[in-house]
Amino acid sequence: MGAFLLPIINNLLEEGVAANVGVREQSPQVIVVSPTRELANQININARKFALDSAIKSVAVYGGTCIGMQLRNLKAGCNIISGTMGRLLRFIETGKVLLDQVQYVVLDEADQMLDDGFGPDIEKLMNSPGMPPKTERTTLMFSYALSSAVIELSKKYQKEDCS
Repeated sequence: MGAFLLPIINNLLEEGVAANVGVREQSPQVIVVSPTRELANQININARKFALDSAIKSVAVYGGTCIGMQLRNLKAGCNIISGTMGRLLRFIETGKVLLDQVQYVVLDEADQMLDDGFGPDIEKLMNSPGMPPKTERTTLMFSYALSSAVIELSKKYQKEDCS
């Protein structure tokens, strides 16, 4: 997690970003997608630690828990969203999360998400209204095994050929 969170948070700090506190719709700079709520929560905890005493705010969104609390957390400001695909897409589709400011998309454990059938959801996220094109954002994929499916996914969503 530190491999992607620390450089991203450092870049956000250098840019002087601030969270949109009190705004109903949040436009985060970073979206981190993971296959499980446990991992999404762990990423969020680490992002909060790494951004401690800064203006950067991180929020976790995942299924199996209260949507109302997650919406309140979002309204408190959000630069980094760590979440599972279903809940994240729900907030995007209902306009609670806007994608116009996204600079980084991180797919953590991309191989597991593909194995679990999340390919169509990844496609839906990357092509959601407002999502900046791949030439205007950085897409990072982390995987414990570089399967051919992960390599093909990286070619599709990253700025340059990674093979």
